[in-house]
Amino acid sequence: MAQSFILSIATIMQALPPGWTVFGKTADLQKPFDVAVVMPAVRFREIDRAVASVYAQTGVGRIQLLVGVDRTDGDPERLIALLEASPEHVTTSLFYPGYPISLTHGGMHPADEGGVLRSVLTYLANSRYVAYLDDDNWWDPTHLKDLLLAVDGRSWAFSLRWFVDPESSQPLCIDDWESVGPGRGILAPSQGGYVDLNCLLVDKPACLPWIGLWGQPLTGDDTAMNSGNNVYPYLQAHSTPGETQNPTAFCVLKPKDSMYDVRLRNCNEKRSGGSRPVVLPARWRANAGALMENAESHLTQGRLAEAGALLQEIIRTQPDNGAALHLLGTIAVRQEQYQKATELIGKAIETDPANATFHSDHGFAMQCLGFLQVALQSYEKALAINPDLAVTHLNRGNVLKMQGNMAEANASYDSAAELLRQAGDAEALHALGTMAYEHKEYEAAVELMNRALEVDPKRAATYSDRGLALQVLGRIDEALESYDRALALDSAIAVTHFNRGNAFRELRQLDKVLENYDRALSLNPGYADVHWNKSLELLTLGRYEEGFASYEWRWKQKDFASPRRNFPQPLWLGKEDIAGKTILLHSEQGYGDTIQFCRYIPMVAARGARVVLEAEWQMQSLVQKIPGVSAFVAKGLALPEFDLHCPLVSLALAFGTTVDTVPSVPRYLEPDPERVEYWEHLLGRNGKPRVGLAWSGKAQHQNDRNRSASLAELIEYLPPGFQYVCLQKEIRDADRQLLGSCPHISDYSDQLHDFGDTAALCELMDLIVSVDTSVAHLGGALGKKTWVLLPFVPDWRWLLDRDDSPWYPASRLYRQDRAGDWPGVFCKVGSDLREWGGADPAPGSSIGDGGDTKVGVMKSKRRR
Repeated sequence: MAQSFILSIATIMQALPPGWTVFGKTADLQKPFDVAVVMPAVRFREIDRAVASVYAQTGVGRIQLLVGVDRTDGDPERLIALLEASPEHVTTSLFYPGYPISLTHGGMHPADEGGVLRSVLTYLANSRYVAYLDDDNWWDPTHLKDLLLAVDGRSWAFSLRWFVDPESSQPLCIDDWESVGPGRGILAPSQGGYVDLNCLLVDKPACLPWIGLWGQPLTGDDTAMNSGNNVYPYLQAHSTPGETQNPTAFCVLKPKDSMYDVRLRNCNEKRSGGSRPVVLPARWRANAGALMENAESHLTQGRLAEAGALLQEIIRTQPDNGAALHLLGTIAVRQEQYQKATELIGKAIETDPANATFHSDHGFAMQCLGFLQVALQSYEKALAINPDLAVTHLNRGNVLKMQGNMAEANASYDSAAELLRQAGDAEALHALGTMAYEHKEYEAAVELMNRALEVDPKRAATYSDRGLALQVLGRIDEALESYDRALALDSAIAVTHFNRGNAFRELRQLDKVLENYDRALSLNPGYADVHWNKSLELLTLGRYEEGFASYEWRWKQKDFASPRRNFPQPLWLGKEDIAGKTILLHSEQGYGDTIQFCRYIPMVAARGARVVLEAEWQMQSLVQKIPGVSAFVAKGLALPEFDLHCPLVSLALAFGTTVDTVPSVPRYLEPDPERVEYWEHLLGRNGKPRVGLAWSGKAQHQNDRNRSASLAELIEYLPPGFQYVCLQKEIRDADRQLLGSCPHISDYSDQLHDFGDTAALCELMDLIVSVDTSVAHLGGALGKKTWVLLPFVPDWRWLLDRDDSPWYPASRLYRQDRAGDWPGVFCKVGSDLREWGGADPAPGSSIGDGGDTKVGVMKSKRRR
């Protein structure tokens, strides 16, 4: 029996027309669904195909379909039959309030075509993700799956749509001029771009503030025929969307529509600006070759969306076109949609089992998914067909290495390199080396580039990229030699000067770092990465005025951790009068940055501004009571009206901060007294000094290998006589196992729900010992005695060659004397702990023993 029922209270049930019945069990609603679909039913005659397309969705788990009825002049018996037909993975709910809702149907709300119903049904949806579908449109079977992949932590995602012939239902063309998304297309000037309702999926908790806008027409629209169009500008102003980059929704091209002639013309004419030609169905097969040629041209130039759209057009009429399926699979790989890639390339293999490239690329997608043995089998099939595929030998070697089979891995690497060396193809060897580098196979990258240099010893770019691989391996002297040889051949490669500067930074030779950065900038004045890294060196040297000014270049980096917020309101950097205005201060980068720079908030408020603070929800209980904060908004939720904005870190520039003028107060954050009381009870008292520990930060941090240590390294230097408490939320598997076997370190990581809990726990410590992570900042902001353990090359905020910090007066800094020397730091910490706490310094007694690419030059990434 299909899971379908009418969602209604008794009075609503009584208002249903004769023949409308109830199906299924209301208990089906108790478990959250993977995705919900909202469908206002206002055109009964066309609903069959729409509902069927929901039932046909694949790969998304349990679906909740909510159908709302805004008028009853259709065929309710037919609708009930559709609901009964729902498959087991779809639970269908029918909602009818007993009267028409929208004004156009005789109701009370100024909304066209079920706009208010969309709001109501969205509120009723028992799923985090909600998609929308009109009953005269329908979806491709992968529509919901593609949208769920595209949303990827964002507030919403959208797809493109097809225009469809009204008689044959054949797709005519991809709508790349009307429903193309934010800021693009024909409606961009008037509405900022438009996302067709049937192409939209939202994260309901993140989008709750605007859900009611479905029933609101645009300002000045007395006809109420544009209801819902307020939604898209709101979404665009408050978040960044995900995009499927391919069409998965269908919309009939209707002669009665006012824009029919324009749409038809765009289906039959070439678009300006180099867009692809639109081809009608009768000519598709004859033009498949041209479409493929255009798709390959787009791929060569990196236009994945355009290439994918053309390939989809081919597949619509030629589902067995192996070349198109394969290229779609390679696009999926480049978009890191590896499961989709394996499916597409697998279909390509079915059409041509003897194609070695298909097997090779299928193996690579499987490798990315972690199915190493399956990947190895695909590589071996490819090489059995064509043993001269160098890239396949390379990838096979990578898999064998991951499996621990180094002998065979090295043989595969040798085969790849030898094939290219015999061909005299230094560029290809360099390309393989670049690929190995991008997959973190640094030793292989060095070897391949060495082979390339054997073929052509005058390739400056190869020397430069070899230097980068050597640098990542920690072989700094060899890296510098490789950079020098590159510059001897071509001194005008800006990225080589940049990487050379980064190598000198590993040696803490900052004068040479700046010298190389300046050379890179003389060759490329707009080189954002160099400006950004230079700002960090200036700040490290205490040259704050220059450093914070250059720090603004961070927004121009392509891969910066916190993308720039493109608000229409102006950025405030301290120059304009803000008295009587509302300013949005928003967090960026890591939690430590928020803690460090929220000290400026009272200074902003003192200038007469009303401060709205936006930060991660984990920070709310800690920072919302800072003096001067008028309102707190968790990141991802709707923002109130404001006049200006400023990222928190940029406040240092706005207030002209120097080392001598850092707003350094002993304590500027306050924990919640009730939480402190709770943790005091939980900890108990045993008379020993409490020492809080944090030995590692987030593993994903790009400088984690330098700033974090392991518990095993630290534990042997911790003297007895103290009550040790773990202050970390994230604990790595190896550390957790050791922590569980050591009762002398209390672990409450599972009970640290947000930074309010961590702050309360820190408040109860007599001393905090932490590497450079958010705990170090939190201890300093609370005015707690905090010992900060720093790598040889520290983050800029800790400066150089001093044991104190202008940012945190109560903190003391412990620095490595050479790269990786944590034992030296821990030994000093242990000695100072015994001296500070009066513990027994008996030798041998410790906690641990039972005491209390692109071919060409690559650039290195700089840690924050």
